[in-house]
Amino acid sequence: MAKLISYLDAHEWADPGAYVGYLDPAPALFEYAMHDQFVEVSAAQNYFAANAGPNEIRFYDSDNALNANARSDRIDFLRKHLLLPNLSSRLLDTISQTK
Repeated sequence: MAKLISYLDAHEWADPGAYVGYLDPAPALFEYAMHDQFVEVSAAQNYFAANAGPNEIRFYDSDNALNANARSDRIDFLRKHLLLPNLSSRLLDTISQTK
């Protein structure tokens, strides 16, 4: 157990829970996989609830790498909030899957 605590302390910077409270008032999109081996659905919901800003949460029927639906939703979210132009579906199809 001491080894685990030491590891978690050393990698605390990678815990999204440490940063979620700082997102407000920026809009945030929380994307989670239903079959994620690292983040349980309840933890994902807690991260989402910790942000008071304008936010959205999406769950996908995928593993930790998410899927094409998540990628599409993410691009739409960024376009909406950053006022980016539309990208052609041909261009979007060239983006490789996350592994």
